Amino acid sequence: MLKIITGRSGSGKTNYIFNSIAENIKQGEDNILLITPEQYSFVSERKLLKLLGEENVNKVENASFTRLNSFVSEKYGNFSLPILSKGSKAVMLKKACEKCKDELTLFSKNINNTAFINSFVKVYDEMKSCRVTAEDIMDASYNTDKPVLSQKLHDISVITSVYDELIKDKYIDNAEELTYLYQRLCTLDYFTGRTVYIDGFNGFVAQEYKIIEVILSQAKDVYITFCTDSYLNGDKYDLFSYVNSNISILYDVAKKENINVAPPINLTKNYRAHNDEMLYLEKNLYCDVKTAYENKTENIELYRAKNIVDECDYVSSSISKLLRSDVNPCDITVICRDMDKYQHQLEYSFKKFNVPYFNDERQNISSQPL
Repeated sequence: MLKIITGRSGSGKTNYIFNSIAENIKQGEDNILLITPEQYSFVSERKLLKLLGEENVNKVENASFTRLNSFVSEKYGNFSLPILSKGSKAVMLKKACEKCKDELTLFSKNINNTAFINSFVKVYDEMKSCRVTAEDIMDASYNTDKPVLSQKLHDISVITSVYDELIKDKYIDNAEELTYLYQRLCTLDYFTGRTVYIDGFNGFVAQEYKIIEVILSQAKDVYITFCTDSYLNGDKYDLFSYVNSNISILYDVAKKENINVAPPINLTKNYRAHNDEMLYLEKNLYCDVKTAYENKTENIELYRAKNIVDECDYVSSSISKLLRSDVNPCDITVICRDMDKYQHQLEYSFKKFNVPYFNDERQNISSQPL
């Protein structure tokens, strides 16, 4: 059975999932699968350990869609073909470009450009994640009345076709891992009898939908959370219209597989906003009709800075005051729209005001001490 849990940010969707997992384990289930985005895996595992304890945490398998491939391989064996690394993929694409350069109408002068190869890798990955084939791109090139766009689509289709032919029966492209995983899962019973939870996604790409299709056809119960409170209003211009469209796709998949669908569970209480001002801001910030907050504000402050230096100094001095008031540094967060623009000045201001900080960004492991 498919069960959809909806609610705005902070409404307790993840807590609902984890409490449901704990309840199922109390009732004797020991083969539960939790699927979360890759960046949330560590947080989810830590939360599972805290909630379930060491004796029960192994009863829940926590994976992302890509890690799911590793779990299946551990149980049933690896793919018969090697998976191309990023470097090998770039080399093979370069070889494909050289092989078909006489057929190219627009990109023939760019095939020796490293930036072009890197850009094409991204295009290829996007195509595969959306299950778009070279034939689809070629058809699109015939159906557009814009000559330059038609030439671009033609060349993309040609290069993709030659590249696919080069690696056929020799390698698996990493962008097609989920496609191969889907084909493999169709012949296995990996999800049979399991309760599957999917949490933390705003939507899914075509490859992920195909895997969810297999999950729905095999699993006992499937719980999926979405950040929306307006699925039933039918407004295609709603703030959560993209999320709502993903729910509709899932219902269509369930109907196709003859899966029972439970009425959606909509969580309304906000557990994250600890005062009326933040609650009002969360509900009205992106609304079409703006209404002013009539009460006095004490928890939201606006500061009009002269420049970035003034802005960063004000933030650092404010944090310094909080630290002197015994506020824990880990309870303070600074969020920037463009970290590249603010990073150096923020770091300077933090040092200037003796503010300890952690910069949450991807770093090269080879440059970090072990």
